[in-house]
Amino acid sequence: MRRLVAIAAAFLALASMIPHPAAARQVYNAVGANGDRGDLAECPDNEVLMGFSGRAGVWIDQIQLMCAQVFSDGSLGPTHVYGPAFGGNGGGPTANACSGSRLAQIDPELTGDSKKVAHISFRCAASDSGYFYGGSEVETASTKVRCGLFRGCDPGSIPTNVQGCSGNDLPVGLTVRYGAHLNAVGLVCDERQPIAVAAAAPPPPPAPEPPQPPQRPIKHTARAGGGTTSSTSTSTSSIPTSDFTAADWNVTSDPGIPFHLIMHEDEGPGSMWGEMKFDDPHWNGTLVGKLKGLLFHFTYEQVDAGISGSGTLLLTTTKLLVGEVKTDEDPPRTFKWLGRH
Repeated sequence: MRRLVAIAAAFLALASMIPHPAAARQVYNAVGANGDRGDLAECPDNEVLMGFSGRAGVWIDQIQLMCAQVFSDGSLGPTHVYGPAFGGNGGGPTANACSGSRLAQIDPELTGDSKKVAHISFRCAASDSGYFYGGSEVETASTKVRCGLFRGCDPGSIPTNVQGCSGNDLPVGLTVRYGAHLNAVGLVCDERQPIAVAAAAPPPPPAPEPPQPPQRPIKHTARAGGGTTSSTSTSTSSIPTSDFTAADWNVTSDPGIPFHLIMHEDEGPGSMWGEMKFDDPHWNGTLVGKLKGLLFHFTYEQVDAGISGSGTLLLTTTKLLVGEVKTDEDPPRTFKWLGRH
């Protein structure tokens, strides 16, 4: 008997020395109906889930991930759309994502018949309380009810359980069931290795310049952008005007409604003007401004609506722009713009 006890004790001691595996990857079952197809979408390695892009109206018709790189100092790279879009082409285009922090959890609701995802609210890691509804607001032609895109318009929507991650796992993707609409959704959690942020080495001292012969002074005109260009104007931090004017931008205003932004090159370096075209022409307008580095600073006017203001757009990639505008009203209102083509 004593020998058996000793063997058992030795076995337990040996078992305690075996390293335990890291936190297990967690994939929530997609909550909702079966739909026609199922798939799993994940952000790339070293990236985390930030929000969603897609199409929605009375319910969510299409969804696509928005991701960002995560760095060892806790910072995040620019948010970008990633991977395929799942669903159909109903509703209107929309997108929304956390700003300054990653997504923390999602809270889906189903339509009253449990066959489609009515809306998805999501919470961001840096938020103390409250949920963030994705997308902007539109008035559907059939219901005349203002409904948040990704929020849906079904008054009988059915709540489900909140989906979040545990341990060191982070939200990195979705499990989806879909066909002509988004039928079911589930969160995917996994570990991510942040990208190391290396301290930049001090630049070497500049080499002495060889003596130059005297130069005749260059006469500059008073016109903006005239004369010689400085090294900053041709640095890699600038982008060509054609990156803005190369396409018809599908823009969503939050809060607001979807519209098209068509940019045109204007006179002078970096100068552009744009047309804002809404489904209801009452809200149409124009904007004019100038590109400085990666930022487009502009003023805008919607004559029929009696609204004017100013704003700034940042071109994060050749297919995604983000920005913020403020009206000249008293008190002023602030809107966020997210566009892609």
